[in-house]
Amino acid sequence: MDGSIENDLPMKRIGELFNVNTFIVSQVNPHIIPFLNEDETAADINNFSIFKTLKNFLISEIKHICSQLEYLDLIPSFLSKYIKVFTQSYNADVNIIAKPRLLDYYNLFGNIDKVYMDEYKVLGARYTFPSMNLIYL
Repeated sequence: MDGSIENDLPMKRIGELFNVNTFIVSQVNPHIIPFLNEDETAADINNFSIFKTLKNFLISEIKHICSQLEYLDLIPSFLSKYIKVFTQSYNADVNIIAKPRLLDYYNLFGNIDKVYMDEYKVLGARYTFPSMNLIYL
């Protein structure tokens, strides 16, 4: 089931079906990453910045306003499904999120070759290593 529009992370359903309590999410959608809170992307939770706090606040407020407008049916139906992409939660117990490069947006709608795939594997490993202490039990 592809839930990328309304429910990208079907954790509740998976938890009920398979008795899963801990979730590891690797977010690879470059069009979603700019809208994530810094808390969702940071492996080091002790790194405080006023700019991160302000960005998180603004993103949260925009998500809340969009949710309220959708709830009140003030958003046209053709835009409603796109609003759900940005208002849903992408949080899990462990979040592995790569910082997208310009090349990632260029390759978003095309097929990548073996060279790029090998490069993406290495990048995925680099973004996973800081979270290994959270994954290893």
